[in-house]
Amino acid sequence: MHVILRIHRHNGYRFLVDIAVCD
Repeated sequence: MHVILRIHRHNGYRFLVDIAVCD
């Protein structure tokens, strides 16, 4: 199992975090 963490930055102050867990 591994975890993928992605951080997307928008306009330098707003950010989105995506977490995907795969077997």
